[in-house]
Amino acid sequence: MGVTGDVYDSESYPKAPNLGTYRITLEEGALPSQAMFVEVVPKDLNGNLLPEAYRMQVHDSILNETVQAATYKSLAAPSMTPYIGLRDLELGVAEGVISWIEYQPYEAATSYVAYFVNAENVKLKPIAEIQRKGVAFELGEHTIYLYRVSLPPGTVIPQGAQRIGLFGKSEHGESEIGAFTGLWDFKMTDTEYDYAIDTDGRAGQLNVELSWATRVDETSITGYEIVFETDTHVRIDGHSIIIAKGQSPYRVTITSSQIPASARAVVVLARNGAGDEFEQSRQWLYDNISEETTASLPQGLYLAPAFYAGFDDVDGDSGELGGELFFIHQNHMMSLPRFQLYFINSQQQKLKPILQVQRLPFGSHVVDIPYNTPIPSGATAIGIYTVTSEGESAPLVLPIQDKLYGPSLSADQIQIVNNKEGTSDTVTVTNLLAGDVIKVYTSSSTPYPLYVRKIASGATSMSLELAQLGKDAGSLYFSLQRGNALPSLKLAKSYTAEPAPAGGGGCCFGGGGGIIGNAAELKEEVVQVNGKKKSVTVVNEDQLKKLTDDQLKGSNRELKIDMTSSAQGYELQLNSSLIGELGKKKSDAIVAVSTPIGAVRLPLAALQEAAKLASDKADASVKLQIEELPASEQQRLAKDVATSGGEVVGKALSFELTLLDKQNKVVGSANDFSVYVGHTIVLPSGFALKQGEQLAGAVWDEATGSLVPVPLTYKAASNGKPAEVTMWRKGNSIYTVYKAQKPFTDVADDHYAKAAVDALAAGSIINGFEDDTFRADVQVKRSEFAALLVRALGLKSAQQASLTFSDVASDDWFADVVYTAVNAGLISGYEDGTFRPEQTITHQEAVTMLSNALKSVQPGLKLNDTDRSTYITNSNGKLSVDDWALDAAALAWRFQVLQADNGVAFTKDAAATRGATALWIHRLLQRAPWPMQ
Repeated sequence: MGVTGDVYDSESYPKAPNLGTYRITLEEGALPSQAMFVEVVPKDLNGNLLPEAYRMQVHDSILNETVQAATYKSLAAPSMTPYIGLRDLELGVAEGVISWIEYQPYEAATSYVAYFVNAENVKLKPIAEIQRKGVAFELGEHTIYLYRVSLPPGTVIPQGAQRIGLFGKSEHGESEIGAFTGLWDFKMTDTEYDYAIDTDGRAGQLNVELSWATRVDETSITGYEIVFETDTHVRIDGHSIIIAKGQSPYRVTITSSQIPASARAVVVLARNGAGDEFEQSRQWLYDNISEETTASLPQGLYLAPAFYAGFDDVDGDSGELGGELFFIHQNHMMSLPRFQLYFINSQQQKLKPILQVQRLPFGSHVVDIPYNTPIPSGATAIGIYTVTSEGESAPLVLPIQDKLYGPSLSADQIQIVNNKEGTSDTVTVTNLLAGDVIKVYTSSSTPYPLYVRKIASGATSMSLELAQLGKDAGSLYFSLQRGNALPSLKLAKSYTAEPAPAGGGGCCFGGGGGIIGNAAELKEEVVQVNGKKKSVTVVNEDQLKKLTDDQLKGSNRELKIDMTSSAQGYELQLNSSLIGELGKKKSDAIVAVSTPIGAVRLPLAALQEAAKLASDKADASVKLQIEELPASEQQRLAKDVATSGGEVVGKALSFELTLLDKQNKVVGSANDFSVYVGHTIVLPSGFALKQGEQLAGAVWDEATGSLVPVPLTYKAASNGKPAEVTMWRKGNSIYTVYKAQKPFTDVADDHYAKAAVDALAAGSIINGFEDDTFRADVQVKRSEFAALLVRALGLKSAQQASLTFSDVASDDWFADVVYTAVNAGLISGYEDGTFRPEQTITHQEAVTMLSNALKSVQPGLKLNDTDRSTYITNSNGKLSVDDWALDAAALAWRFQVLQADNGVAFTKDAAATRGATALWIHRLLQRAPWPMQ
């Protein structure tokens, strides 16, 4: 290869400190026009060029260009998925590399163009264009090509960007469809919040507290999914846990019944609006055995201990340990060994067990020793033993180093100036040493530092300019890390309110009236009603305006109203005319009312339906009530649940929405809606399920004693708050949570639909046969599938059908569920006016009903042509369906109702079985877009 242009000597370009990278800036015009690659050739100490070279392809940054509107439909989309490696920790800014590999020649294109795109894959901003040449590598008998384009430091992420899109380009234009990957905006995060610890010290009894602090901006995140993997990183389906976003940090309790037997790791996935997933946290599972007695086994003659280990105590308290421990074991000949960790003394005598972990096939093991683990008297080390049926090895000895928190800053070292609006606020810290690391936080518990600064050599102080702290007084929190010590505990430093504006006395809104003092703050009045405490809050116009102005900003659509008084019932009143004003502020708002006993999530559409009923009454109000049932009714309900094979968890609650006239007299009710409403029950402190038990939710009919299944989502206890269950239904009523266990003799633990069948059976959504079998391979009729779907979604019976079928008579057992499904938009029948209830349902017919169910949960849900094509393409042929089912299949794939075979090979015309039906409906309930944040 000939040399073009000048040769640059890297000795003139110093190495960036601590980064291991070099940066060379070429002057404008220095790069020859015909240059396709740049090669970097290292020298040895004698100045001789070494044979290896680092080759990079030249690409054209087009960040300042506009989006190209013209596309070339005949140009196929790129077949590869780009990979993003970002390293910038400033929100709203990206820096790093986008790379991809061309395995098959993309001959139709002459170049690739990378874009920022939104969740719908609409181009927002161009990034770079690179010629279709690539850096060549040999892979066996084939040549592959690597492409890399850079996001330079300070690249601003456009508003709404959630993905990177890669498009082909030819002389006719760019491809209409691209290849996409998720874009994640990283932020500074403290790592000590990421762990998974077993809080149950008994062997074989797992009760995992999983914690993580999200490492990316949550603006584009729709929620989190906790999944389990085997020791070879194979994801175990049917056991995922969905977590709504909004915690800081996140703490989730996972019980033994939720952990599959083959699980060795628990993984937290963040998902954005496009369905891309980001691995937020990966933790290996282990068994806490600290409450077991110390035991020694015969020493196996050929049992090798682990050969390397490390542990960094980050607990900080004297006499206690906590942190991540790793060890490596490479004897691959042993049959299924496990490892046990003990505190040992200087004579290598066992003092106290710590934990045990199953051997992983790749030899490297990482476990978390819980914070605040006391060091037993006389303990000098942690011993790691290899244990099999033959006995145990000698220990690998890991000496204990009990690290302590470093020194804290003192308050007089810190000065915070809260300047008036328009002038930056400042923080100054003095009397520091070179190498000190200062972190600044907004609270004592947040894992996200506002700023991190390392003090430069020769400096003794630091100064920061902050975004506006706000008008009111407050506090910032500071930690100091000096030398090799742990970071100090956080020190709070208060600051004063902004200076008052000059002239004009008075507060807030000047002298022309308006809101003065706390007049706009909500107030709870606790009253006695029939011997019970009831907390009553009335929201007026000024209060609602303040709430909406404070909360409904940007993409946030949740209006939170917290009622905190201790009572047995809660009542919230809102003038019906204000509901229209709320809609003007945020048309898709959700009113979330929380109390110590439960909560309700009301989409604005439900409130608008209630207000419409009161439109002919002046000054009418809407009253929401959340109340515990009287003791006698709680007992009756418990008996009804027991009769169905369950046990009530916590207290049932009555949810009701009534209409009041201006004299506060009840003039009507509004408890049936066209949208799903969330009804939350707070579970008892310390709640836990036993092995095999499942949670279920139901509406209780106090007149008949019947229980109607409803979908639910579970939120584990965290941050001192108890666990809670939210039940979703298009109406208010009496809701209860119960636990049950209804196994079938013919559904083994390793059956692909085991988890789904157990969960649906516990909630009485599916039933077995009289011989206690489930018969997973039995084919399902169209009427049966409709019945299961109606029951799973908690739909109310149709009073009048919007569409009738010639082959569904009013006295057929399935008539009610079929017409309920019709009214809910789940089915429409055939062109000849029949439903064909006795015909077995095919896979593509089933997925159409499932897709319609997703749309009933989120009205208006649909895919554009690009998304539909992308999801079908991404299924790698697993979703081969007829044209009329394309949209439904793509939507089901989008929400991962049909993400993997999981024992069910999707074949469009194959008959759906009971096992496949259970699996799909269970996944639907887990992944449906319920009205969350």
